[in-house]
Amino acid sequence: MFPRDPREYYLLVAGCKAVGRRAFIDQIIFGVFITGYDPTGEDHTRKLCTIDNEAALLYLHPVSIDGMIVSTDILGQQIRKGPSVLILYSLTSRASFDDTTNIHSCCCQMWPRSVIMLVGTKSDLECERQVSREEGEAVARSWKCGFAEVSSKDGVNVEETVYDAVRIIRKRHTEEVVSNMEGIERSKSEVEKISKKSKTARKRKCIIM
Repeated sequence: MFPRDPREYYLLVAGCKAVGRRAFIDQIIFGVFITGYDPTGEDHTRKLCTIDNEAALLYLHPVSIDGMIVSTDILGQQIRKGPSVLILYSLTSRASFDDTTNIHSCCCQMWPRSVIMLVGTKSDLECERQVSREEGEAVARSWKCGFAEVSSKDGVNVEETVYDAVRIIRKRHTEEVVSNMEGIERSKSEVEKISKKSKTARKRKCIIM
């Protein structure tokens, strides 16, 4: 039984052509590999699921990036506040891997506080690999983000990758809440100190010699 208002998570699935954005999303939503569908950058899909015993409503949106332009207007103001961005490249395409640099730069400019993960697709085509796992991991380290290799065709590591992104979002949210509470406590402490000093000063002024 899911709650009426599960927490919502907006995930952009970004990458150049032929990296398998739609296949990645289909595997999450339907658990199948669908061929013969070329997505536009204007459709999105949602899934209600449970991650670590907590309900989550996932909105997955395939984004076609041309140069430095990302069109996500149909998702409204909420997604522009800071979605999670999964940057996809194909292990069988060196060009798609090189394109991730511009995509990452673009995403950081548009959503500075977004959670980013670098994802290599088509891990089932090992014999056609052009980008090593070590290269992907090195880029992810330089971005200070998560990394994964997946196969949408075989359903390998796809769900886990999305769920990991949600976990990172939750962790960041918890850290922000704790930080805000600590800030409030510090402010209260400062106010109390000022109040005590003020009372002490008033008492001194009232002393009759």
